[in-house]
Amino acid sequence: MVWRTLGLSVLLIGSTFAQVNPYQYLPTLEFDGTDWWDSGEKTFPVRIDFNTTQDANQDGVINAEDNLENIVPFAIGDNISGTGKTGLPGRGPNDQRPAVYFHIVHQPPFTVYQYWFYYADNDWINNHEHDWEWYFLYLIDGYPTHIGLSWHGATQIDRYCAFPRMGTHPRIGVDGGAHAMKNADEDGVRLRWDGWVFRRNSNLQGPDSFQTQWLIFSNDPNVQGALPFPMTPDTFYYGDPEYGTGEWSDPRIAPWLRTLWVQPPLPAPVEVPRLPADTAICPGDTLLLFPGNFQDYVWNTGDTSATLLVTDTGMYRVQVTDPDGCTYEDSIHVRWIPSVVAEIVHWLVGDSLILTIGAGTLTSNPLFWEWQINDTFFPNVDTLILTTPDTYRVCLQVTGQCNRDSACVQVILPGSPILGIEEPFTQWGTIPIGEPALSPNITGWVLPDGRLILTRETSRRLHSPFLVSEEERLRAGHPPGVLCMQCPTPIRVFFPLSY
Repeated sequence: MVWRTLGLSVLLIGSTFAQVNPYQYLPTLEFDGTDWWDSGEKTFPVRIDFNTTQDANQDGVINAEDNLENIVPFAIGDNISGTGKTGLPGRGPNDQRPAVYFHIVHQPPFTVYQYWFYYADNDWINNHEHDWEWYFLYLIDGYPTHIGLSWHGATQIDRYCAFPRMGTHPRIGVDGGAHAMKNADEDGVRLRWDGWVFRRNSNLQGPDSFQTQWLIFSNDPNVQGALPFPMTPDTFYYGDPEYGTGEWSDPRIAPWLRTLWVQPPLPAPVEVPRLPADTAICPGDTLLLFPGNFQDYVWNTGDTSATLLVTDTGMYRVQVTDPDGCTYEDSIHVRWIPSVVAEIVHWLVGDSLILTIGAGTLTSNPLFWEWQINDTFFPNVDTLILTTPDTYRVCLQVTGQCNRDSACVQVILPGSPILGIEEPFTQWGTIPIGEPALSPNITGWVLPDGRLILTRETSRRLHSPFLVSEEERLRAGHPPGVLCMQCPTPIRVFFPLSY
C-alpha cells in the first residue's frame, strides 16, 4: 500500500476570499397569525429607506425617524400606499419588499453569514419605533453547522440540522410584534426564501399568494447580487410619540457599529468531513480515505466503515452522521496519473538536424528527461540542433511520477550536394514547381513563432524541410508572420539532396 499525503480544500471568505451567494441560506420566515384572536403580525422586514419622500413626523428632515409613521401595516410589495401605522393617511408609495442586510465574518474555524432584518415597528409590550433582528449561519469548511437567532437581544444557537429546511434554506418562526426568532412554527404570513408570500392565517393585504423580490444589501466584497448601502444612520431612536415617548429618545446604535457585527458569539466547533481534494494516483497504488470521526458512514460503494481503501479510479462519495444526528456528504474524484512516453521527433532543416521532444512526451507531463547523443548527455533540454555531418545514435529517457520510458533512433546528417530551385508562390499548401522527372512538390506551413518551413517531396522520397528565415521573407517582400499568398517576389529555396 502507498499512502500519499494530500492537502485539504478549505473555504476562506472575507475581504479577499471567494465569491459568496447570500441567497444560498436565505431563510423562510413564518410570522404570527390570528391564532390568538388578535390581528397577527402587522409589519415585515424592509429596507431602512423604504420611503424617501415624506416627512411624516414634521421635523423638517426625511429620514429613518419617519418610518413608524410611514410604514403601511399588513402590506408587502414594491409600490405600497395607504394609511400609516400611526394613522396618517396618504403614506407612500413605499418600497415594502422584503429586505435583509448581509455581512460576513471569518472567525476560524467558522465563517459566519449574518442576516440582519429591519422592522419599522415593535409593538409588543415595550412598544418602540425600529427593531433589528438577526439570523446567523455558521459554516466550517463550507458546511453549515449552526444557526444563531436573535431572541430579545440575545443570540440563541442551535444545530443547523435541527431546523426544518427547503433545500439549504431553514424555516424560522418570528414572534408577533417583538420579532424574536425561533425554531418553531407560526400560523401567519409565510415569507419564503424565493420571494413567494403566502397569506395563510393573517390579515395581509392582497391575494392569498404572490411572488415578490428579496432585496439583499451588503458592502462586503465578493457578495453576489447584493446592493450597496450607505451604512447610515449610526443611531436609531427607539422612542416615539405614538408610544408616549419622545421622538429622539432611547438611542440604539446601528448593527454595523455593534460588537456583534465583527465578533458574533461562536458555538463549540463540530467535526465536518474532510476527504482530500480530487487527486490522481499511480496504477497499482492505493489510497486510504478517512473523512473524520463520525458515528455512521455510508459510502457509495456500499461500505459502512470509517475508512475506504481505493484501488481504482472513479468518484467516491460518503455520507456521515455525527452524534447529534446531523448528516454531511463529501466526495473525491480519483484518476490515474498517465504514464510518460518517450517520443523523438527529428527533421533536416538546411544543413542542420533538429531533434525535439514529441507531443506525446510533452502531454504526458514528465518530471525529468535526458537526451543521450552517442556518449554525451543533455538533461532537460527541449530541442537539440546537430550541424556536424555524422551518424548519431540518439536516445531520450523520460521520468514521470509513476514510470520511466526511453526511445532511441539512429540518424544521419550527410554532407549533401545542393540543388537550387526558384519559383513564385501562387497559393498556399502543396505547390507543384516543375521538374516532371522528379515529380516534386513543396509543402509549406508556419511554426508557432511565425517562422516558415517548406518541405520538398519527390518520387525518390526526399523529405528535407527547409527553414526560411524572417530576413529572407522580408527581403522578398513577404509580410512578417503571415502566410505567403500571391507573394510578389520568389524566395530562393535550396534543398539538400540525398540518394
